[in-house]
Amino acid sequence: MCAGEKRRLTIPSNLGYGDQGSPPKIPGKATLLFDVELLKISAGGDSHDADGPDGGLEGDQDPYYGGGGGGMPDYAGEEEL
Repeated sequence: MCAGEKRRLTIPSNLGYGDQGSPPKIPGKATLLFDVELLKISAGGDSHDADGPDGGLEGDQDPYYGGGGGGMPDYAGEEEL
């Protein structure tokens, strides 16, 4: 990926929360969908040292810790086996 590029990552249930899910937000057998954007690439060193403990995301940009994203990924519903 290049800086500024966006991708959708699809994580099948067997690589995510599996059959049990993570109630109440994520049902069992859920496929997780993550929309991500690479903000920047830092040369050398640990990105936590260079950009802060959250890896370069400011509070309002970080969906898990700073609000704005609800803290949970979207899911595509139950998979058919």
